Amino acid sequence: MAIEEMRVSLRITGFSCSGEAISAALGIDGTETWQSGDPVPKTAMRRVVNGWVLRSPLPEGRELEPHILWLLDRLPHTLNSLVNVTTEYAAEFSCGVYTREEMPVLALSPETVARIAALEAAIDIDVNLVA
Repeated sequence: MAIEEMRVSLRITGFSCSGEAISAALGIDGTETWQSGDPVPKTAMRRVVNGWVLRSPLPEGRELEPHILWLLDRLPHTLNSLVNVTTEYAAEFSCGVYTREEMPVLALSPETVARIAALEAAIDIDVNLVA
């Protein structure tokens, strides 16, 4: 069986400015933005922090690194430009894999890890087995 789905994005949260200001500071529009208090789709919950997301549009596959590289190639080398619009934020590469049997390739090269570290971003990888 193949990987059912792989969702990979860069998420920036906890900032005090608008999502549009984050886009302007990074020089790229996000795939999704929200403000604290906005409804969370398909739930009764509300967002508790502001958020900006850039999703990888690459086709499904078994490997994580091409998705991460696609995101990294569209971003500045550091997120230092964000200090011009906000003093606080958290950055995270969010990786969700949904699979029945086949395990994904989650390896990242030292160069990719160094580029993520330069952004001072966390990495969250969730592997979900689906029925």
